[in-house]
Amino acid sequence: AAILFGEAHDLIPNEPAYIENQARAYMFGKNYLESIKLFKKLVERYNEDSGQSEYYMGAMYSVLGQKDQSCQALRLAVQKGYNPAKSLFEVTCLIN
Repeated sequence: AAILFGEAHDLIPNEPAYIENQARAYMFGKNYLESIKLFKKLVERYNEDSGQSEYYMGAMYSVLGQKDQSCQALRLAVQKGYNPAKSLFEVTCLIN
């Protein structure tokens, strides 16, 4: 699925949903590094500012054992008002 979303994005490069779906497909396939790369692209290229991308990146960094990067991403998600990030930020960055 991830490859097909990438091909769709190549055909319609102004549609950020294809990158988001590709990133999620990689995330569900546990290819976290590729997923993180795509979520970063989504934020940088398309000014995605809901905080959801940072939330997903923070969760994946946490799974990868990269606490500093996880907390940085989750902090941004919380600052952008993405409420689901609050509890993960507290557990990952404040309690541990």
